[in-house]
Amino acid sequence: MIKIIRTSKAIERKVADTYSVFVMLSKKDSDNLSMCLSKAKNHKEIALNTKSDRIYYIIKGKVKIKAEGREFEAIKNDLIFISANTKYEFGGTFEAVQVLSPPFDLANEPLDINGNPKKP
Repeated sequence: MIKIIRTSKAIERKVADTYSVFVMLSKKDSDNLSMCLSKAKNHKEIALNTKSDRIYYIIKGKVKIKAEGREFEAIKNDLIFISANTKYEFGGTFEAVQVLSPPFDLANEPLDINGNPKKP
């Protein structure tokens, strides 16, 4: 299969007033991965995905990440790899291409953006 997905057809998922992801490829399209464009403005979040490895490719701005007792800063053209089941904090003003494998599933995100367990 070959598929062209135009950014104008991306589905926006507003995570917070300061952060949106524009889904371009989802588990409906592929059993192996999902892809979205992320746009953040002065955003802060604590994240954990229990099943998916996650890649951020920074296309604009910068993002600060804290994980496993270390701090990182990524800028344009940097790639960030976060393995499944890694809790991390991230924040900043940036745009990124985000790829998850296996595909994103909200059920695998047990925390809200403040790092608290989601209510069932």
